[in-house]
Amino acid sequence: MVGTKGNRIAKVLVLSFVLLMVLGYFSVGIAQASHSNAINENLKIKDYTSHSPIRINSNSDFTSDNGVVSGSGTKDDPYIISGWDIDAHGAGTAIYIGNTTAYFVVKNCNLHNTSYHSSDYEEGSGIMLYNVINGIIVDDTIYDNYDNSIYLDSSSDNEILNNIIHSNSYDGIDAEHSSSNTITNNSIYQVQGEGIALWYSSQNALSSNSIYNNSGDGVDLEYSSNNSMKYNIFSNNSGYGVYIDTGSNNNLAYANSFYYNANSGDAYNSWFIQAYDNGTDNHWNSTDGVGNYWYDWANNNDTNDANNDGIVDWPYKLAGDVGAEDYYPLKTPYSAPVPEFSSGLWIIVIALVAMLGMVRLHNKH
Repeated sequence: MVGTKGNRIAKVLVLSFVLLMVLGYFSVGIAQASHSNAINENLKIKDYTSHSPIRINSNSDFTSDNGVVSGSGTKDDPYIISGWDIDAHGAGTAIYIGNTTAYFVVKNCNLHNTSYHSSDYEEGSGIMLYNVINGIIVDDTIYDNYDNSIYLDSSSDNEILNNIIHSNSYDGIDAEHSSSNTITNNSIYQVQGEGIALWYSSQNALSSNSIYNNSGDGVDLEYSSNNSMKYNIFSNNSGYGVYIDTGSNNNLAYANSFYYNANSGDAYNSWFIQAYDNGTDNHWNSTDGVGNYWYDWANNNDTNDANNDGIVDWPYKLAGDVGAEDYYPLKTPYSAPVPEFSSGLWIIVIALVAMLGMVRLHNKH
């Protein structure tokens, strides 16, 4: 009995250790996700190979000469354009992709030094997508370009993820006549225009982006409706954190954090409000009562949440002529949902389950 009990204790200790490893791994993953916007740019810019500007104007143009390193263009096996340093040397666009339906991924590229030219794909962007679906732009560093870092025109169902964007003459990400795109977890800073601008674009999802120290607004919506903004951080932008102009309707913004935009300070000042809404039926809180965190409003005093429900007791009034308000302004920044398990974590979890199964089987004997 003593030996059996000792074996069981040893097994429990081993399993406890594995469980701690899982929790530690998971905690690191959460920490990495929450600090993803502070990625060291020098770590991302590595192992690049020099390449000339890329021009793809049909599915048949996805070739090795145009930077494709693998893939067949299907959903399960997309074309991969990866590992390139493209100094445009004054060319109009570092990577232009137009008129395609094939699945593709542009990842881990370093794109810079474009200039303006008058042809369709020579407008000075780091990456331009024209009439494109099924694209993913991920883990790229895009900077020092004449126009926008990433420009979508008449393009839908694309994903823009985990990119570092800075030091452009115009916007960080610009989408025109483009719908149903996902823009997530990008760091956008020190651009001379807006962090993200949507023109005549609908049903785009902007989430978990860090947009700061830009000369324009953090996000600018012009004649754009039914878009969502959540879990974003807007900080120290010279313009508003979010600007919604006339003709932009039914947009949703909640669980975002606003710090020091539009010359706002530590305390609320009606002359320096952090967001502007002049559209129709835009909503600044979710249906379950989650608003946004406004640093100047949450810290206005220490007694503005009398019932300690996490909601400041008075709505945050936005700039603009329509009287828009955030009815549920948050007292503290919103904690975004825990990210999904990575493949590495799933391997550990599966191993743990297998070990538990082995212990139960052994105990039966």
